[in-house]
Amino acid sequence: REDFLFVYSALLDARLHHEGSRGAGVRRGLDAWSAWFDEAHASAKRGGREAWLYLCSDHGMVDVERTVDVMARVAALPWRRGRDYVAFYDSTMARFWWRTSGACDAIHAALAREPAGRWLTREELNRAGADFADHRYGEDLFLLEPGALLVPSFMGRTAVAAMHGYDPAHPDMAGLLASNRPLPPEVTHLADLRGFLEHELELLERADARTGVA
Repeated sequence: REDFLFVYSALLDARLHHEGSRGAGVRRGLDAWSAWFDEAHASAKRGGREAWLYLCSDHGMVDVERTVDVMARVAALPWRRGRDYVAFYDSTMARFWWRTSGACDAIHAALAREPAGRWLTREELNRAGADFADHRYGEDLFLLEPGALLVPSFMGRTAVAAMHGYDPAHPDMAGLLASNRPLPPEVTHLADLRGFLEHELELLERADARTGVA
């Protein structure tokens, strides 16, 4: 009976964080989503309409293998957070804004010796669409390798089973777009999703206009 349904859920994300990619609850969640899509398609068909179905995610998930205490490494230096630098310690990265050049040089050198992470270059940030001129998310970002988790962090003091927020090039970070409609070959990036779905809505509106569907 409905012309348009949009369903959002963070349940699968939560289960992946808690159980990891091979968790029993994760498998049950995937089975439930599969059954829901099958029923939505069958319901539309019983109503004499063709359902255009789309399933998408914003990121993948990487199983956590080790933890890294970046906060302790930085805190051991003779520089004070809030006075010499500002830092935000996320689950997979540390973001820094500099107030003194000495703190910048010392923290760069200290974290460069951490084998489970690396400083992102301006070129990498630019390719990821994250090189903001106003440095809203940090002047410099230190990113952990996939499978490493920053513990403790401002997001928590204990490890979880899986996490996202790593290098987008890692295969387990890929998001998903699936449909019972043709997917154009040029739709390859998360940034392409909105334009694609808007185009599909326009096609649907024109089709409804031709058939007289309200």
